[in-house]
Order: sequence, then structure tokens, then C-alpha cells
Amino acid sequence: ISWTGIRPTTTRNNALRWSDIRTTENGGRIITRSVKGTKEQAAILPQCFPYLDFLKEFQARRGLEDCEFMFAHTSSKKENGDKGEPILGFKKQWETMLKALDLWLRWGTQANEKLVPYSMRGFHVTMSIRNGVDVRKLGKSLGTSPRMIDQTYDDF
Repeated sequence: ISWTGIRPTTTRNNALRWSDIRTTENGGRIITRSVKGTKEQAAILPQCFPYLDFLKEFQARRGLEDCEFMFAHTSSKKENGDKGEPILGFKKQWETMLKALDLWLRWGTQANEKLVPYSMRGFHVTMSIRNGVDVRKLGKSLGTSPRMIDQTYDDF
């Protein structure tokens, strides 16, 4: 997600699907999604390709070769959902990951001092700019304006 700029979802309709990604003639990858009646299209930076490939292989090893969703449960658990169903919330996984990496700061810490799932979007914007992505195209792909990108990320 951090290499695409896509916001994590909480609804099945907006869950990322493998069919949202296509490979271009020159080997690039593009993600296309319909959000609130408009199509959003974003280039996936090449640095992300190994992670996408790993995720697809991981699902296959777990018996989900034909899984529709990019982020899907790999086993059935009563409290989480059935195998193959989309993961609709990352809060618990996010907390577990940060604790394992010793990056966890308790809730209540100022927002600008801790890593939150939305910070993945900021990572995407920053890396896109560093990789020469045009700010107008970047803004369009994220559903925001170049001005907002400049105001928010210029100091990075």
C-alpha cells in the first residue's frame, strides 16, 4: 500500500483486487480503481514489484491461487473472517507490526510523533516525488491537488 498511495479500506466494495492492476507494454504496473464514481489511476513504483509478487506467491502457498483480493485472510477465524475474504481493518496488524519493530508509541502520543496507517500515503507521495513523478499526475492519481501536495510535503 505504501508504494501505491492507496488508502486502506474498511469496505468490501473498495478492497484492493488483483484485477485492479495491469502491466503496461514497457513492463510498468498501473492500478486503476473506481472511487465515488470516478476512475483513479496510479503508477506503481518499480520498488513495489517484488512485494506484490511476494504477496501473490504467499497467497498461492496458502491455497489462495485464485484469490480476488490483494489483502485477504489466509485462514478462517471466527473473529476475522473466512479464508479468501478481504482484510478490512489493519489496526491490530499495524499495532503488532510496530511493536515487533520496536516502533510502537502509545495511543495518545501526538499524531506527528507516531506512525499511523495514513503515513503510508505520505511515504508514497515522498517517494513518487523523489522518483520524478509529475506532481499534477500524482495529485490526480491520489484525488488531491498539486497545491495540497506542495503544502503538505514540500518540506520533505
